[in-house]
Amino acid sequence: MMPPPLVLLALGTLASEDLACISAGVFVAQGQVGFLEATLACLTGIFCGDMLLFLFGRAAGSYSGFRRWMNCWAPPDKIQAATDWLSQKGLSVVVISRFTPGLRLPTYLAAGLLRSRVLPFSGYFLLASSIWTPLLVGGTAL
Repeated sequence: MMPPPLVLLALGTLASEDLACISAGVFVAQGQVGFLEATLACLTGIFCGDMLLFLFGRAAGSYSGFRRWMNCWAPPDKIQAATDWLSQKGLSVVVISRFTPGLRLPTYLAAGLLRSRVLPFSGYFLLASSIWTPLLVGGTAL
């Protein structure tokens, strides 16, 4: 039995967020699914993918071997400065990375690696995705 189309859209975002949202917009334009349902399916998948990247970075950052390797490339005071900067600028960094191709993966991994706080960053991910996803799905549907 095939999973429902909305589940496929949500899962599809883990492979390609853009392609899944564009597909959702095409489905909306064809009347196969509603705009709200398609957008929420994509938003759910995107948010889960964002959190997975963040949590993967956080897990890698907890690994002592990785910490030693990171300290070879950047002294601890520089890492702390990056952590403080990301903590202060987190919302704008996440929103900019959401709308700039190629920045999401390194930004979200870095946020995890630098041990950014989970609750604020999950809120930033949700807010940025909540702006971006309906624009892409709706723009395609039009």
